[in-house]
Amino acid sequence: AAEIVHELHQEWSLGHVKLQKLIYLCQNTTDMAIHTNFLKQAMGPYDPKLMRSIDAQFKRNEWFEFRRDSSQKYWPLGKAGGHKEWYERYFSKQREEIQTLIDVFRTMKTSKVELIGTIYACWKEIIEEEDEFSVESLVPKFYGWSDHKQKYKLDEIRDSISWMLDYGLYPTG
Repeated sequence: AAEIVHELHQEWSLGHVKLQKLIYLCQNTTDMAIHTNFLKQAMGPYDPKLMRSIDAQFKRNEWFEFRRDSSQKYWPLGKAGGHKEWYERYFSKQREEIQTLIDVFRTMKTSKVELIGTIYACWKEIIEEEDEFSVESLVPKFYGWSDHKQKYKLDEIRDSISWMLDYGLYPTG
């Protein structure tokens, strides 16, 4: 989380939702051993306890402060960048993959990251249920996730799946 925020804190689109989706995607695409409890929330996979913990840790370590009412949500504090030693120690093997995800999603709108994160979670469910993946099997899961997902058009889902296939960003069995 600290590396993502360190890299993206000046991006207008970084807030809690986008950060959570990037953590979710990092964890699931790089086999990171971090403790999370992503739940089916309206905005996709989300761990509210994790988010509160991250914000508290950032402030306690004087790395970043979350400002809900500001256009820039994360503001660097006096020891911003102090996470690097820990990041290198625990995630050096995944560093390149994490950086690729950060770069790919850097300027992407939160709603698009939410869409991709939710598609990823639905796709993963299909695999875990040992069903064969298809757009036709994913769409009902996606719309059944939450009434909030009705805001996405079928073409947006299909286009996002194609994008995910092109980028190799999808769960495997």
